[in-house]
Amino acid sequence: MTTVYAPFLLQGGRIEPYVSVNEVKFSPTASALDFSDLVPNGNQTVQDRALYELIVRASSKIDTYTMGKIG
Repeated sequence: MTTVYAPFLLQGGRIEPYVSVNEVKFSPTASALDFSDLVPNGNQTVQDRALYELIVRASSKIDTYTMGKIG
């Protein structure tokens, strides 16, 4: 069996977030946003994890935009 990879569907390398959760939560710009209810009825750990995943997705999108799909 031969495995074929489609390079246009992969992002090269590991996605590294551009900012940390604390940098977002305590930045002057983000202070106007409410990050305490990203997951309804979730505790602070769940909220922080959801924010982290949002940061990773945003970092991935900007990587794809600036460096292309393959990176």
